[in-house]
Amino acid sequence: MNFSPYIKLYRKNNLWCFDYPSMGIIEEPFVEGIDDIIDAVAARNLGVRKNHIPSELILRWSTDENDPAPNKLLHLHSEERFGQQWNRYKLHSMNISALEGNLCPMLLVFFKNAPDVIYFDIYQVTPEFLALCA
Repeated sequence: MNFSPYIKLYRKNNLWCFDYPSMGIIEEPFVEGIDDIIDAVAARNLGVRKNHIPSELILRWSTDENDPAPNKLLHLHSEERFGQQWNRYKLHSMNISALEGNLCPMLLVFFKNAPDVIYFDIYQVTPEFLALCA
């Protein structure tokens, strides 16, 4: 599928959310551990404590195995909940203890099947990154 590998994340009601208007996605929250993964990677990348992470970030993601991103989400398993597929991933990243989280069925808007590996990184918001976002 064709999609922007850059997504602006923002805090709403203490959750990391994103919009992808071209796909009809508005205020989609990251939950069930993925929010903790975002916090851990952002705090490390920006050199701040968790409570000092800016309220807006840029997420760059890819399934290309040649992607140089230093963080990976490794697919562990899928499960059905209320007729929808949830996918469990484990973070593989330097200097961050093992964290796991679930990606909700929205993942399948971007992919036909849950990817085995998602490469990603998190950056501070800049005008250059904002121009790349969906």
